Amino acid sequence: MTDLGAKWGVVVFVVHEFQPPK
Repeated sequence: MTDLGAKWGVVVFVVHEFQPPK
């Protein structure tokens, strides 16, 4: 896995944590 891939994984995780599930 590349650094970019790992970074995107973290971004998606944080976004989901901050945004309430619909």
